[in-house]
Amino acid sequence: MAKLDWHELFYQPGAKGVAVFLELKERIRQEFSPDFLLIDARTGITEGGGIATNVLPDVVVCLLINNRENIDGLRVVLRSIQRSSAPTAGSPIQVIPVLTRIPELSDPKAEQELCDSVTQSLTETEGDLADTLSVSDVFVLHSHPDLQIQERLLVGGQERVADVPLLRDYLKLFAHFIPREMLWPYVGEMIESAKATFFDDPDGALKELEELAAYCRHIDVCRELLKFYRIRWPKPERALACARMYCELSRDVNAQEFWDVLTRIAAELHVSKAADSEWEFIETVWRDRLPFHVEIGKKLADVHANRKRHGKAADVLLKLLRAGHVEDTVLGKCADALLKSDRTQELVEMIGEYRSSASAGRRFWAAWSKALAKPEFAYQIELTKAESDRLRTTDPLTAYAFYNSTGDTAAAEALLSDLVESAVRGGLDSLSGDMISLFQRTGRFPEFETQVFASWPKEDAKRFLDRFGRSR
Repeated sequence: MAKLDWHELFYQPGAKGVAVFLELKERIRQEFSPDFLLIDARTGITEGGGIATNVLPDVVVCLLINNRENIDGLRVVLRSIQRSSAPTAGSPIQVIPVLTRIPELSDPKAEQELCDSVTQSLTETEGDLADTLSVSDVFVLHSHPDLQIQERLLVGGQERVADVPLLRDYLKLFAHFIPREMLWPYVGEMIESAKATFFDDPDGALKELEELAAYCRHIDVCRELLKFYRIRWPKPERALACARMYCELSRDVNAQEFWDVLTRIAAELHVSKAADSEWEFIETVWRDRLPFHVEIGKKLADVHANRKRHGKAADVLLKLLRAGHVEDTVLGKCADALLKSDRTQELVEMIGEYRSSASAGRRFWAAWSKALAKPEFAYQIELTKAESDRLRTTDPLTAYAFYNSTGDTAAAEALLSDLVESAVRGGLDSLSGDMISLFQRTGRFPEFETQVFASWPKEDAKRFLDRFGRSR
């Protein structure tokens, strides 16, 4: 290389230096079919370094030390690579900055801040804006004290990944551009390394497994990470990312650790603030597994209802009911969702099917009563005496509307008299705005007011007057 005339190769008119080196690369590929072609470029800015970083590579791994000279010099080199690869027809050269000779720090945040500082320096704006770099990750190779005494190969040696942080760093780095299958033989050791440190450094162990999962995308790593999350819970978004990856790598969604994590994710994600894509993933998994998870199903129905997708909320709840999960909360929410999505016939059929169920409680009756209050529903539903009495007790205002809708004026008037009497007995705290409004609409308010002033303590009567005023 020292005897090459670089000026003749690259700078004279008609120079064929680029073609020469590209042909050399192609001949190596054809004759040796290597898995990788590694090119070691000399330190500094040289002609050979230019060929190694701008002409031949698909990926450039740039090692640097944390000092101003190294960072400024690397920024110049990276900008040169960016300029030379931008006009080419093929993919741009991938650049990976690697910070070396960094001791292991006890505080993971300190190391992240160091990497962020280097990233900020490399991406400084200077001169032509087109030269500004975009650097997403800076990798770290930690220092290894033994290598300061005697150099040797770590990769492929006798050391275990779990025992040598630098070896683990290399595997993380390689995973960024080497097919992950080549790293899988080392995954077991790295999992054991994280497990061994979990109780002493749970955050560090989790970070190690999360990084390993992101780089290697190995099912065993995802499974162990889910188990870790059951003990050391992260933010729901992090757990959800692992659950997604697990589903992508394994079609078996019946693992207990997976459902333990997914159940907690669904419980903690905010109904209105979490993205639709997050809930869509949870619902897709939920639908594929029998028996249906009741609490997740109810949360999914709440999500749809919050987004005014009442038809979809009803679909989820009907699935729960048809699978045998008959309980008052599900019945009530389903009746309400069917009512709001104008699925009249399905609502009538559902009421007919579950009206006598022991599980049909206050929630179901409250939702049913909303339907009963509508004239278009009332004629389709005939109440038994027991149901009529129950409706009077559960929701007397709706019962009054139902009696009027079905033309039973005698029952409506009798109920109204009972309401006036019970309101007088119940006192001020039993009154609601809806009840007073009913008395006013039906002309019963003067009667009620007279009984209030005749039977209530003066202080309560005064508070009643302050709250609702006198009849007119």
